[in-house]
Amino acid sequence: MEEMIKQARNLARRAHDDTGVLYNGKPYFVHPERVAQIVAGMSDDPLAQVVAYLHDTVEDTGVKLEDIRQQFGAEVAGDVAALTRDKEHEGYMEFVARAARRPRARLVKLADLRANIESFEDPACTVSPDRLTKYREAEAYILTTYGAPATWQ
Repeated sequence: MEEMIKQARNLARRAHDDTGVLYNGKPYFVHPERVAQIVAGMSDDPLAQVVAYLHDTVEDTGVKLEDIRQQFGAEVAGDVAALTRDKEHEGYMEFVARAARRPRARLVKLADLRANIESFEDPACTVSPDRLTKYREAEAYILTTYGAPATWQ
């Protein structure tokens, strides 16, 4: 499993090379790396770490879901699909609700939200506080609908 985590990390790093930067000017890959760190602290499920690294690849890069399926299997691809928003046909909270229905995707989404919320603590953050409100509302929805993971901080 360690090898699969390493492969997911490498794929995410390569895929996000051209994604640009985060709200604070740091390379985008810092984000999936942080999400995977949070997941590792909350779960001993190695596939959750794989999904954490890959959670934004289909939505934000040229990686296709079929690429994920071929390299990491249907289970990981299903979770990545749940974490991929169709921005043209799906509102943000619809997406959050859909992602939260899959337990592993829910855990990764919570970690994703936590990493996004943390980014607002950086003085270099340039994003509107409205986005922070959106992230907190999504986190509250998941926690009130499904409860907090035992290791949630």
